[in-house]
Amino acid sequence: MKNWWYYHKWYVVCCVILLLIAGELLASKFGWFKKQPDLQIAYIGKTKLPEDTVAALETVFASLADDYNKDGTVLVQVNQYATSNPEVQTDAAFSGTVGTEADNHFSAASNGDPAAVENPASVSDAHTDTSSDVAPIGDTGIVTSGVGNGITGVGSTFSGDLSFYQNAYEIPLIGDITDCTSYLFLMEDPKEFQLMYQLLAMPDGSCPDDKDFSVDNKVFRWDSCSLLSDAELGDYSDSMLGEEVSGENKDLLSGLYLGRRCFFTDKRSANEDGCAGLWEELVKHLRVQ
Repeated sequence: MKNWWYYHKWYVVCCVILLLIAGELLASKFGWFKKQPDLQIAYIGKTKLPEDTVAALETVFASLADDYNKDGTVLVQVNQYATSNPEVQTDAAFSGTVGTEADNHFSAASNGDPAAVENPASVSDAHTDTSSDVAPIGDTGIVTSGVGNGITGVGSTFSGDLSFYQNAYEIPLIGDITDCTSYLFLMEDPKEFQLMYQLLAMPDGSCPDDKDFSVDNKVFRWDSCSLLSDAELGDYSDSMLGEEVSGENKDLLSGLYLGRRCFFTDKRSANEDGCAGLWEELVKHLRVQ
């Protein structure tokens, strides 16, 4: 045995080191020893939120959520999906006719199936809207889309730069949707999101009817919920187009809309019951309009 160890010890040592490295890589890839989020939120907007704002978001929701996965820590993760690069001049990025019925509508996935989502600039149905914003109604604080249930989009011909960034944002977002990663969606334009993916849930958490692409009673504005708007959010500092910008986080978040996802298949988001309970608590604190 001594002779065998004398001649083979370095082989054994190298094998052990390689096994440790492989184990660490696998653990990192699959998150074996990493605490998993109790709640994940997908932010969808034209540009990414500053890191300070994301940190404030995660802190606020962590204070409202609970340890749903029972790992001893309340952890919230914000996944950002920016629809464009801030350095791309969007006003010159489109060609073709703006606002025509033939070209200016976003297609929606059949029955909400992410795999069926087509090019968002293609035509699947004529959804037009004369309103340019969503506004709260009734005594629930839940918003309605106003006139009609769609939006007027942009021409279907994109410049190379904008098309690249559009695809770069859609691929990870569709992966998030398919894997049911995020339970909540924080959006600049919920109407566009619903037209493209039809994933915003009804008040009872069920999926909308096949032909229902509206945001009626499915989303609410950040500043309409006292639990969110009254929270201490702090300030942000960020670099944009080579310049330092700063301000209050509440100014960036107050006009965004929050909605929860529905599930068309048996696949569910992690900690669905706990996340659903949090949503119900947020709805209870909507201000009467």
